[in-house]
Amino acid sequence: MSGSTVKTPAIGECKRCLLRRKSVVSAKMICATCYLKEPKDKCTVCGKEKRFVMDGGGVCPTCIRRSTSPADIECTRCGKKKPPARRGGECCKLCDQKVSFGSGICSGCGKHKPYKHKGDRLCQMCKGRRYAPRLLRSLLRRVRISNKYNDNLFRRLTEVINWENVDHNTYSRLYRFGRFLQGHTFEGPLTWEAILKLKTSLPGVKFQGVRSCLNQLGDLLLDPAVDETFEMAKKRLWQPLASISQIPNDEFAILQKYDSWLCTQRKITSSMRRGRFQRLADFWRWGIRHGLTSFTKVEAAHVEEYLYTVGLKWRCRSCASTKNLDTRGETSPTACEIQNCRKPHSYEKVVRCREVTVQNYHSQFRSFFGWLKDVEEAIEINPAPPLTKNKRKKGRRTRKRVLTIQYYDWGLIEPLLNAIKRPDIPAEEAMFLYLVLYLGFSLLELKTVRIPAQCRPTMLGSESRELLENVLSLEWEPRELSRGRQTPGRTGVILGLEPSDEPWLRDLVRRLCENGIRD
Repeated sequence: MSGSTVKTPAIGECKRCLLRRKSVVSAKMICATCYLKEPKDKCTVCGKEKRFVMDGGGVCPTCIRRSTSPADIECTRCGKKKPPARRGGECCKLCDQKVSFGSGICSGCGKHKPYKHKGDRLCQMCKGRRYAPRLLRSLLRRVRISNKYNDNLFRRLTEVINWENVDHNTYSRLYRFGRFLQGHTFEGPLTWEAILKLKTSLPGVKFQGVRSCLNQLGDLLLDPAVDETFEMAKKRLWQPLASISQIPNDEFAILQKYDSWLCTQRKITSSMRRGRFQRLADFWRWGIRHGLTSFTKVEAAHVEEYLYTVGLKWRCRSCASTKNLDTRGETSPTACEIQNCRKPHSYEKVVRCREVTVQNYHSQFRSFFGWLKDVEEAIEINPAPPLTKNKRKKGRRTRKRVLTIQYYDWGLIEPLLNAIKRPDIPAEEAMFLYLVLYLGFSLLELKTVRIPAQCRPTMLGSESRELLENVLSLEWEPRELSRGRQTPGRTGVILGLEPSDEPWLRDLVRRLCENGIRD
């Protein structure tokens, strides 16, 4: 196998039978027959039953090797503290592999990348593309799934593999899905409802390949003309009122009316409504613990108390475990509730939700109780009062000064205009005065004006295609304006320099280019 190292077993005299045979252990010369006859004993360090424990004084060879391994070092390449790749080495195992493999132009994609296959000079992606089909075929031969239904699902998925596009991601995706099917049992035939419920219990990047395979199986096995479609199942399972189904019928009927009002009058999407009802359901569960039996009996003190408990939580200083608050005047727990910690008086109050999140919850409650008061007429006072804002200081209000063009005396302007034409004035300063006085440039326009592309040199030390003194024009740097706040500026792309018939203008532009102006 090119680019890989195959370890051959040592051949010598066995320490037990004294015959010349192959050794099955790298640390001892012992043949396979004598190795199986070795008695097992319990290691005093790891607690596992292994061979050669008595030879090491009650410690197995693995624990001895771990205890004699070199201490962690600071890797000279990545800067992290890790065990060295070899004794006396300065790099960790991963960095040592990168250094030994080197980097360069990949023979597969032609890009400069670190090598993952030193012999064939392949990067990680190209190596995966080359060897992934072989690894995947080996996986399909070796995989065994005891559940017959799960095995049929896996084989159905492997029938549609496009072998021309197989890469490492395809192999990893099917490997993880096969491992998942070996330990999971479906309660019934596969439906979109079962797939959606299963996907919610498999969050994170770790199960991303499993979720992708479940979606692919749904597209392969389920017929939209006969079975329930994905959109129908999603709409039924993820309806806004799904999180409050345990609320009593009277209160549930009120929330159904509120959901209809949000949908028809406010035009709020189902996902936004679902978030609001999840917050109302959490508030209902909190109210039940504090003696509330109906939304019509909620008072301002209840809303304020709930928002206070939502914004803070208890956190252990020792193990960083957290616990939610239940009331405002609640005393800190006497000891940590984690079994392995149990440190006394270690809890402290920390922020659970940011202030803007708590204000968002308050606005949701104010909208709901406002509807209950004005539309449903079930309560007389909204228990969620408006948020208090910082009052403006009393005093005489003055209108903001609008910046306008400031007019200067002609006695100041005339010397500046004459200075532009003088050849002894630095070209940069004269050009700046020309753009401000003759063309009326603003600060933003001075920052965004550019020399035309045909007048700029293509590379350092080369000449431009056209001379700027012959073109006598400038252009604007392309920029995107923010929505609703367009910055002041001139329209058009090209700006002609005037007066073009004056000789001093061409002389000024020529001196500017000779001094090496930076575009």
